[in-house]
Amino acid sequence: MVVGKIDMAWFTVNKKKILFYFYIFLFLGCILLVRRFDHTVPSIKITNYSKSPDSSNKNIPTSVGNTPKNAIHSSKATTEYPIICPTTSTNQTCLKTNYPTTIEVNEANIISSSIDSCPNYFRWIHEDLRPWVSKGITKESLEAGKNFASFRLIILEGRVFLQRYKSIYETRDMFTIWGILQLLRLYPGKLPDLDLMFESGDKPVIKKFDYDEAAANYTSPVPPMFHYFGDDQHFDIPFPDWSFWGWHEKNIKPWGTQLNDIIEGNQKVKWVNRVPYAYWKGNSLTGNRRDLLRCNSTRASKAQIYDQSSPEEVNHGFKQSNMAAQCTHRYKIFMEGKAWSTSGKYIQACDSMLLLAQEIAKGGSKFITEELNMKYIYDYMFHLLNEYGKLMKYKPTIPPNAVEVCTETMACKTSLKDKEWKLNSLVKAPSQTSPCSIPPAYDPHHLQTFLKTKEEILRDVEGLSRVG
Repeated sequence: MVVGKIDMAWFTVNKKKILFYFYIFLFLGCILLVRRFDHTVPSIKITNYSKSPDSSNKNIPTSVGNTPKNAIHSSKATTEYPIICPTTSTNQTCLKTNYPTTIEVNEANIISSSIDSCPNYFRWIHEDLRPWVSKGITKESLEAGKNFASFRLIILEGRVFLQRYKSIYETRDMFTIWGILQLLRLYPGKLPDLDLMFESGDKPVIKKFDYDEAAANYTSPVPPMFHYFGDDQHFDIPFPDWSFWGWHEKNIKPWGTQLNDIIEGNQKVKWVNRVPYAYWKGNSLTGNRRDLLRCNSTRASKAQIYDQSSPEEVNHGFKQSNMAAQCTHRYKIFMEGKAWSTSGKYIQACDSMLLLAQEIAKGGSKFITEELNMKYIYDYMFHLLNEYGKLMKYKPTIPPNAVEVCTETMACKTSLKDKEWKLNSLVKAPSQTSPCSIPPAYDPHHLQTFLKTKEEILRDVEGLSRVG
């Protein structure tokens, strides 16, 4: 995207269309994720378990993040279950711990917050899994995607087994797996046995072009592939990206903590008092971002562009990349890399929507803080994986070369910085509220209307980007 002057034409477009585009932007650009259970799930409580001598006896509410919306609310204080790492050089293994493995329904202890409806974007779970509704997910279809996958993850009776296929950039895979382990700690015993393929690269890999999309039932088995990104040309199943549990290579904190910091930083400078320029900071070495550097002119382009891939940033461990300190400009530029970017949620949390009005920027911040907090991230994962499990037509088995992974092995056998990030996103006790209740799938008519309106708005915005 070329950044030009903020033309008044931006504000002459029908307001409803601008607002609608804003939410489309959230679905498609914010992250992968904004993409069943159509009933109220009853409240749950922890089964009584004996604690080992090393367990914490502190009775404090369970939480994921620190804001009220991020909290996993409970009707009474719950016991935390910390990680216990060996004090010697002994290798950490996935031994049996005192962490609860099941949770019981307590109909007499229903908490009002536990019967909330999920945000509307959860409806896309139905659409993302639709290619497998008619025939289900077979072992044949899963293994057809083996050559595209970075790793395979098997969940059997709450235990997790990992089979690697190729090397991964930085620690994306490990923090993705860490996130799934935390989901299992949050809702122990609630997920079915699962067999999952994940791709951790930038671009989606299961092309619709390679399959008979026109047929009512695809003639070749479509491999179910979880990925951080999905689009209209691919079958990849969008899944929350690793940065929700932190990106320590870029000095980005876990989302629960980072969101609180951004909210605090956002309040330091009112929108009207912010720098009246468009702002972007990131890695310029991917996609078309190199062209963006040409727009770094407050006079000609009204933009300030900073290259995060500079040797100075890298050598100093990205200490100048504090997201909470970047809520200083009225406008933020969102630019995808090779295929997508994790930055959407950080931009919108700052009230700094891309070249849009103040009112819409406030809407973006509200969406992020209220509908993209960690409670809903985990609930999205839960419903996506649970519905996926309903489509499986076979009982998963452990592949010969798979190894067991658990919270203890991932947090104890790692670098100090990696351990710090993981412990900051650790789920310390099971939730005492149920996942939110997912809305039903779109009916075909409304879905087609939605998609048609989306295309019209995208064309409108593309036209506006050429104005000025």
